[in-house]
Amino acid sequence: GRAAFIEQRYYGTSKIPNILLPNMTTTNHNNNNDNDNSDYTFLSTEQVLADLVGAISFLKRHFATTKVVAVGGSYGGMLTAWLQRQHPDLITAAWSSSAPLLGFADTLTKTDVSSALSSQQAQQASAIYHVIEQDYIDNGNDPTNDDFDGKSCVETIGNAFRYMLWNQTDEELRQQLCLCDNDHDNKNTMPGSNVRDRAIGWLQNQFGTIANFDYPYEVTFDKVSVPGHPTRTVCRHLKEAVTTKGLQGAELLLTSLQWFINDPNTTISTTTTRIVNQTKPKTTDNENHSTWCRRLEPSFYSYYLGFIPGPWTYQRCYDLIMAYHVDETSNMFLPCSIYQPNCWSEATFAQFCQEQFGVRPRPSQSRSQYFGTTGYVEHQKIVLTNGNLDPWSYGGIGYEEYHRQRSRKKHKKYLADNVIWIEGASHHLDLWWPHPEDPPSVVAARQKAFQMISEWIQES
Repeated sequence: GRAAFIEQRYYGTSKIPNILLPNMTTTNHNNNNDNDNSDYTFLSTEQVLADLVGAISFLKRHFATTKVVAVGGSYGGMLTAWLQRQHPDLITAAWSSSAPLLGFADTLTKTDVSSALSSQQAQQASAIYHVIEQDYIDNGNDPTNDDFDGKSCVETIGNAFRYMLWNQTDEELRQQLCLCDNDHDNKNTMPGSNVRDRAIGWLQNQFGTIANFDYPYEVTFDKVSVPGHPTRTVCRHLKEAVTTKGLQGAELLLTSLQWFINDPNTTISTTTTRIVNQTKPKTTDNENHSTWCRRLEPSFYSYYLGFIPGPWTYQRCYDLIMAYHVDETSNMFLPCSIYQPNCWSEATFAQFCQEQFGVRPRPSQSRSQYFGTTGYVEHQKIVLTNGNLDPWSYGGIGYEEYHRQRSRKKHKKYLADNVIWIEGASHHLDLWWPHPEDPPSVVAARQKAFQMISEWIQES
């Protein structure tokens, strides 16, 4: 067999320069300041799927093969599932890992974007924050000290965010987070562009990103080394900062994250901060900080969970709209009732996208009709895997049923055979190379996926 890795348009080196093509008019633009000058006019999920169909059809002809197995994780997992569902004649079998296929705003079934979410809709939109919080509760425990468990860690983080919201001035936030003094542009019309909102958004994003990397062993992303069980590392630093330094608010949260973000007293390369953490240290002699300052992105919404500067954020604005909302049950993040930016508003989100890229989200009818919310399990030759530590599992197939069973400690099987939930696994860990420290659940999931795919290939 052969393996082919197909690079999506606008990603990697497959870019289109930011120029108007002959006889074309476009308003799509890129204000990310991330050295990406691409014009995203021709970037849509439909077009990406069409590219994949064309590439796979060519490869099948070129290599004279009739059987194709599609594999993808995260966004790649979404493409894999959509490709297999829409082109079963082209794809023999598929493996979609950590794909939030049901995590889109359309699944909230809310017709009036100006009205408040119902309690059920709020619960759906809050699911990603529930997973992150539970991850810190389950894995934040220090095996060597029972005095500060994961629950205490989560409550301490939540209290620090409240202290930031209610007790800290903009100037204090600038000092404690080492923000550039001229970082707030009065001409910025984006929602959530004030200092407090951007600071809270940035810190929330850090805790969510670390949960995304909550693997059982050390990994490296873009030259950044992340230790095994990084949520535990956060909680350990948090406890030390509280008990030995008495820190509060933004200073406390920053101290717990110091090992992960790029500050001068850390060993992380300065080139990795923009990629992983979206901060931009800047050398300056004209501001209060003697050698450097942190330049935040222009809006709270720039730090929406999973946003990465460039084409992915554009796609999240245009046709992959995911709704986030923090409900009243959260102990780790600021509930919508006391902090408006943590309320889902498609109108506010659309305003941010218009300011950032010159586009607004596509109408929900065109999005939901194309991708749909069902049909991933019935009569489909696709393995759907999710890890319970993965924040993006909130939109995974079988999320609600899995967590109902887990909360009741029931072992009776209700999920379809091709829907596999993996205890102790974070973002698409099952697609990684085998590792000696892989949890048994991950090993078992891989074996089951291989077995099912092999059977489907034999049947075809």
